[in-house]
Amino acid sequence: MVKHRFTVEDYHKAYAAGALGQGRVELINGEVYMVSPMGHKHRRYMGALNYEIVT
Repeated sequence: MVKHRFTVEDYHKAYAAGALGQGRVELINGEVYMVSPMGHKHRRYMGALNYEIVT
């Protein structure tokens, strides 16, 4: 199996072109991973964390 390491620029171009599908994807250490949607608790904790970081 051959893996392609994505740069951030490659990732954004591929996402904009629709090459990464319709689901949620994340770029981690040069590899693209499909991720499940955030649940209610996850969204709430991320909002609280973002508030703490920004303020």
